[in-house]
Amino acid sequence: DTEDTTMANRTLIAAAGSLLMLFNASAFAWSGGHFNAYTPRGTYSGGHAMSCGGGSCSHAGGVVGPYGGLATNTGTVTRNAPGQFSNAGTAVGPNGRSVQHDGSTSCAGGTCSHTGDMTGSNGRTASTDGSVTRNGAGQYSSSGTVTGGNGNTYNHSASTNCAGSTC
Repeated sequence: DTEDTTMANRTLIAAAGSLLMLFNASAFAWSGGHFNAYTPRGTYSGGHAMSCGGGSCSHAGGVVGPYGGLATNTGTVTRNAPGQFSNAGTAVGPNGRSVQHDGSTSCAGGTCSHTGDMTGSNGRTASTDGSVTRNGAGQYSSSGTVTGGNGNTYNHSASTNCAGSTC
Protein backbone atom coordinates (compact mmCIF):
# COMPACT_ATOMS: atom_id res chain seq x y z
CA ASP A 1 0.00 0.00 0.00
CA THR A 2 2.82 2.45 0.79
CA GLU A 3 4.37 1.81 -2.62
CA ASP A 4 0.98 2.38 -4.32
CA THR A 5 0.49 5.62 -2.36
CA THR A 6 3.94 6.87 -3.32
CA MET A 7 3.31 6.07 -6.98
CA ALA A 8 -0.08 7.80 -6.85
CA ASN A 9 1.56 10.93 -5.38
CA ARG A 10 4.23 10.98 -8.08
CA THR A 11 1.65 10.45 -10.81
CA LEU A 12 -0.53 13.29 -9.51
CA ILE A 13 2.39 15.69 -9.26
CA ALA A 14 3.66 14.77 -12.73
CA ALA A 15 0.19 15.15 -14.25
CA ALA A 16 -0.41 18.49 -12.54
CA GLY A 17 2.99 19.79 -13.60
CA SER A 18 2.45 18.65 -17.18
CA LEU A 19 -0.90 20.41 -17.36
CA LEU A 20 0.61 23.64 -16.11
CA MET A 21 3.55 23.51 -18.49
CA LEU A 22 1.20 22.83 -21.38
CA PHE A 23 -1.17 25.68 -20.60
CA ASN A 24 1.23 28.25 -19.15
CA ALA A 25 4.56 27.92 -20.96
CA SER A 26 5.54 31.55 -20.34
CA ALA A 27 5.33 31.24 -16.56
CA PHE A 28 8.26 32.40 -14.43
CA ALA A 29 7.40 30.87 -11.05
CA TRP A 30 6.45 27.31 -10.12
CA SER A 31 5.78 25.51 -6.89
CA GLY A 32 4.36 22.13 -6.01
CA GLY A 33 4.03 19.59 -3.30
CA HIS A 34 2.25 16.55 -2.00
CA PHE A 35 0.50 15.44 1.16
CA ASN A 36 -0.93 12.46 2.98
CA ALA A 37 -3.96 12.85 5.23
CA TYR A 38 -4.61 10.00 7.65
CA THR A 39 -8.27 9.80 8.69
CA PRO A 40 -10.49 7.18 10.34
CA ARG A 41 -11.85 6.45 6.84
CA GLY A 42 -8.39 5.81 5.38
CA THR A 43 -5.43 7.60 3.83
CA TYR A 44 -5.88 10.36 1.26
CA SER A 45 -2.84 11.24 -0.86
CA GLY A 46 -2.59 14.29 -3.05
CA GLY A 47 -0.37 16.58 -5.01
CA HIS A 48 -0.52 20.07 -6.45
CA ALA A 49 1.41 22.43 -8.66
CA MET A 50 1.14 26.17 -9.28
CA SER A 51 2.70 28.45 -11.86
CA CYS A 52 2.53 32.26 -12.16
CA GLY A 53 3.36 34.74 -14.88
CA GLY A 54 1.93 37.79 -16.60
CA GLY A 55 -0.51 38.65 -13.81
CA SER A 56 -2.07 35.19 -13.58
CA CYS A 57 -1.47 32.08 -11.49
CA SER A 58 -2.62 28.65 -12.65
CA HIS A 59 -2.96 25.59 -10.47
CA ALA A 60 -3.63 21.90 -10.86
CA GLY A 61 -4.02 19.31 -8.16
CA GLY A 62 -5.60 16.08 -7.20
CA VAL A 63 -6.22 13.65 -4.40
CA VAL A 64 -6.56 9.86 -4.37
CA GLY A 65 -8.86 8.38 -1.73
CA PRO A 66 -8.39 5.15 0.22
CA TYR A 67 -10.38 3.19 -2.40
CA GLY A 68 -8.50 4.61 -5.40
CA GLY A 69 -10.94 7.33 -6.47
CA LEU A 70 -9.29 10.42 -7.96
CA ALA A 71 -10.59 14.00 -7.62
CA THR A 72 -8.90 16.90 -9.44
CA ASN A 73 -9.09 20.69 -9.55
CA THR A 74 -7.55 23.02 -12.12
CA GLY A 75 -7.92 26.76 -12.55
CA THR A 76 -6.50 30.24 -12.95
CA VAL A 77 -6.58 33.41 -10.85
CA THR A 78 -5.89 36.70 -12.66
CA ARG A 79 -5.05 40.10 -11.15
CA ASN A 80 -7.12 42.57 -13.18
CA ALA A 81 -6.16 45.73 -11.24
CA PRO A 82 -4.87 46.54 -7.74
CA GLY A 83 -7.17 44.67 -5.33
CA GLN A 84 -9.27 43.19 -8.18
CA PHE A 85 -9.08 39.51 -9.14
CA SER A 86 -11.02 37.01 -11.27
CA ASN A 87 -10.91 33.24 -11.20
CA ALA A 88 -12.15 30.27 -13.22
CA GLY A 89 -11.63 26.54 -13.05
CA THR A 90 -12.95 23.01 -13.07
CA ALA A 91 -13.25 20.42 -10.31
CA VAL A 92 -13.82 16.76 -11.23
CA GLY A 93 -14.89 14.17 -8.65
CA PRO A 94 -13.98 10.48 -8.50
CA ASN A 95 -17.33 9.68 -10.16
CA GLY A 96 -16.36 11.75 -13.23
CA ARG A 97 -18.88 14.50 -12.61
CA SER A 98 -17.52 18.03 -12.87
CA VAL A 99 -18.20 21.55 -11.62
CA GLN A 100 -17.20 24.65 -13.59
CA HIS A 101 -16.59 27.59 -11.27
CA ASP A 102 -15.78 31.26 -11.75
CA GLY A 103 -15.89 34.43 -9.72
CA SER A 104 -14.48 37.82 -8.87
CA THR A 105 -12.83 39.22 -5.74
CA SER A 106 -12.29 42.82 -4.60
CA CYS A 107 -10.00 43.71 -1.70
CA ALA A 108 -9.75 47.03 0.15
CA GLY A 109 -9.30 48.22 3.73
CA GLY A 110 -8.59 44.76 5.16
CA THR A 111 -11.67 43.09 3.61
CA CYS A 112 -11.89 40.90 0.53
CA SER A 113 -15.35 40.31 -0.95
CA HIS A 114 -16.06 37.51 -3.41
CA THR A 115 -18.93 36.52 -5.70
CA GLY A 116 -18.98 33.38 -7.79
CA ASP A 117 -21.01 30.94 -9.84
CA MET A 118 -20.85 27.16 -10.24
CA THR A 119 -22.40 24.85 -12.81
CA GLY A 120 -22.36 21.09 -12.46
CA SER A 121 -22.11 18.57 -15.29
CA ASN A 122 -25.82 17.90 -14.67
CA GLY A 123 -26.63 21.58 -15.43
CA ARG A 124 -27.49 22.49 -11.85
CA THR A 125 -26.18 25.85 -10.65
CA ALA A 126 -25.28 27.64 -7.42
CA SER A 127 -23.91 31.07 -6.59
CA THR A 128 -21.74 32.34 -3.74
CA ASP A 129 -21.33 35.73 -2.09
CA GLY A 130 -19.08 36.37 0.91
CA SER A 131 -16.21 38.21 2.51
CA VAL A 132 -13.14 37.77 4.72
CA THR A 133 -11.97 40.56 7.03
CA ARG A 134 -8.65 40.96 8.83
CA ASN A 135 -9.69 42.20 12.28
CA GLY A 136 -6.17 42.46 13.72
CA ALA A 137 -2.82 40.70 13.69
CA GLY A 138 -3.64 37.04 13.02
CA GLN A 139 -7.40 37.55 13.51
CA TYR A 140 -9.84 36.96 10.66
CA SER A 141 -13.60 36.62 10.30
CA SER A 142 -15.66 35.47 7.33
CA SER A 143 -19.28 35.24 6.34
CA GLY A 144 -21.18 34.40 3.22
CA THR A 145 -24.12 32.89 1.44
CA VAL A 146 -24.50 30.00 -0.98
CA THR A 147 -27.67 29.98 -3.09
CA GLY A 148 -28.68 26.84 -4.93
CA GLY A 149 -30.42 26.76 -8.30
CA ASN A 150 -33.66 25.94 -6.47
CA GLY A 151 -33.43 29.23 -4.54
CA ASN A 152 -32.53 27.68 -1.18
CA THR A 153 -29.99 29.84 0.66
CA TYR A 154 -27.36 28.72 3.17
CA ASN A 155 -25.53 31.22 5.37
CA HIS A 156 -22.16 30.60 7.00
CA SER A 157 -19.76 32.48 9.24
CA ALA A 158 -16.47 31.75 11.01
CA SER A 159 -13.52 33.35 12.75
CA THR A 160 -9.88 32.34 13.08
CA ASN A 161 -7.01 33.41 15.34
CA CYS A 162 -3.48 32.68 14.13
CA ALA A 163 -0.09 32.92 15.85
CA GLY A 164 3.05 31.89 14.03
CA SER A 165 2.21 28.92 11.83
CA THR A 166 -0.76 27.78 13.94
CA CYS A 167 -4.37 28.86 13.54
